[in-house]
Amino acid sequence: MKDNSGNLGLVSMNTKEQGFESMVHAYSKDLYRYGYWLSKDSGIAEDLVQETFLRAWRAIDSLKDAKAAKSWLFTILRRENARRFEKKSAQAELTTLDDEMVEVFATVDDDFANVDNMAVRAALR
Repeated sequence: MKDNSGNLGLVSMNTKEQGFESMVHAYSKDLYRYGYWLSKDSGIAEDLVQETFLRAWRAIDSLKDAKAAKSWLFTILRRENARRFEKKSAQAELTTLDDEMVEVFATVDDDFANVDNMAVRAALR
């Protein structure tokens, strides 16, 4: 798309940015309230809203109907909240594996090894 000065893409980019900014202004408070309702934590709610808008910006071209923007954003936020728990679950699995490995090494009868094992356990917690 050309504007009157002959610059390619400048008009569509400005229009895209302006449309996105209007979405941010129109829905950020509603998204924050929803994020707070899901997380019960203001910091997490702010992070969810920020990540929602980041993902929305990256995928803005996939939004075909501006009337669907609100539900689209709420879906992104809900999925982002679910990702938060997936990350926690993966970390818990790693911690469990580390604890099991410490137990394997803790069977050594050497006094010095037991001190080292206690230090490893303390470091893992």
